[in-house]
Amino acid sequence: MPRFARPASLLAATAMMLASCGPPSLSETAERGRVVFIESSQPNCALCHELMHAGSPKGLGPNMDVLRPSRQQTITSVTQGVGIMPAQQGILTKQQIEDVADYLTEVAGR
Repeated sequence: MPRFARPASLLAATAMMLASCGPPSLSETAERGRVVFIESSQPNCALCHELMHAGSPKGLGPNMDVLRPSRQQTITSVTQGVGIMPAQQGILTKQQIEDVADYLTEVAGR
């Protein structure tokens, strides 16, 4: 094998390895939940809640990366509201609430 082929092979192998080390992809429901978190809720979740994955800055509400709520905690909080956070029942569908719960479960604190 020619000497120059080894660096090219090494470069290709390194590129493949680095590509596979990226962040894990989201489940289908979590991807839909990401859209809910960033766009669909009223007011928008990202306006008040810091979440590194969503790129949302520090807001008035708890930092989701620190809080790391369970799926059920998220469903209850989003449906009923908590403190100054308004209830989203009637604004978001049941599926959207479950999707945002899946999103937070997959990405918060990771």
